[in-house]
Amino acid sequence: PAAAPPPPVIAPPSVPVDPPAPVAQPPAPVQPNPAPVAAAPAPPSGGGGGGGGGGDGGPFFPLEQLQTDPKKPASTWPEGVDASRRETYLSDADFKTVFNCTKDEFAAMPQWKRELLKKKKGLF
Repeated sequence: PAAAPPPPVIAPPSVPVDPPAPVAQPPAPVQPNPAPVAAAPAPPSGGGGGGGGGGDGGPFFPLEQLQTDPKKPASTWPEGVDASRRETYLSDADFKTVFNCTKDEFAAMPQWKRELLKKKKGLF
């Protein structure tokens, strides 16, 4: 003869019983999103000169004026230049020549990679 199934376990009232697990909902359809691009902030407008022109209309300066030089104090950089964002003061053409990528491509890179490139070019 076949064995009877075991009787259900009934917990005494002093033992908490977990509620039944919620029924899983099917995942929502994934909308394709373009990769987020952290745009480099625009340099301050007005003042300066130097390289002039360019795609974003801000003041631009040649690489040599923005590079770190142990013999040159920060005060000799062009007026109004933010030392932590000196790469933004390069014209689009100079930026492409120096970093071999566009400003948007540079902004999409991880921070460690941007800092490494800036160090190699004397802009950190």
